[in-house]
Amino acid sequence: MKSKILLCLVLLSCPFALVHAAGKIKVKVGVDMGCDYYVGDRHDPRYVKQLGSFSDKEETYSNYNPILAGDGVDHLQSWYVGLTGELLFHKERFGVTTGLRYTQFIDIYDPDAAYFYWDSHADGSDVYYVRARTLLQRNHYVGFPLEFRYLASRPGRICRFYFKLGSSWGFLVASDNKLTCYDSSVDDELGGYVDDVGKDPDRFVGSVYPAFGFRIGRYFPLFNIDFHLPSFLINMPASYFYYDMGVGVQLSVQLPTDRAAYDRRDPMGIPYY
Repeated sequence: MKSKILLCLVLLSCPFALVHAAGKIKVKVGVDMGCDYYVGDRHDPRYVKQLGSFSDKEETYSNYNPILAGDGVDHLQSWYVGLTGELLFHKERFGVTTGLRYTQFIDIYDPDAAYFYWDSHADGSDVYYVRARTLLQRNHYVGFPLEFRYLASRPGRICRFYFKLGSSWGFLVASDNKLTCYDSSVDDELGGYVDDVGKDPDRFVGSVYPAFGFRIGRYFPLFNIDFHLPSFLINMPASYFYYDMGVGVQLSVQLPTDRAAYDRRDPMGIPYY
């Protein structure tokens, strides 16, 4: 944990070092939001014991195999929202963004069967099994982004194309697991939530996402749309699946803090820099 905290401090110090080296800068503050969708291999949830379905009104069972791709629908998705500040230098061609970000990871286990048996843990010498439809886990992280942007087109254009290397880092603040039972009366009895799914999610999670995007607007405000192709996870926020990579989209709105400078235009309508 100490090494992870040290890594966060080093990452946060990078923008200030760049600012010191760049000299004249401009600052934009804003809000961003986005989502990512991850795919990959899944591991066997510890308390899933057997799959079940109905065929010609007869109940059939099959062993759970996490390797086969046809076992069911599973995915990991995340969404986030945050407050950011961007430091732009070298005639607004290079930018560094950081701030505060809340991220939620949503992991869904939905096998290709009518239901599955879930081990609800032992009570003394007895073991109880619940017939369930889906298992959903939500993990909540608070942290910060760190993004480096290169704008390929010069300031003053209505649409500016850019490349970006972004990352997001967060610490776990809460987690909940919801089991949807096949029998609604059992679902009500459980309250819909289970405390343990076999393994706790990582307390620290990070992601790296190369991206390209467009900045729309000349002066005030500015709108950005990014496409993450692809996005890689560092550590796993989900406790019972493993994901390789994903894709995502990010939207942000920025307000220049030096708006007066944007109102000074030459006769051709292009701001001075």
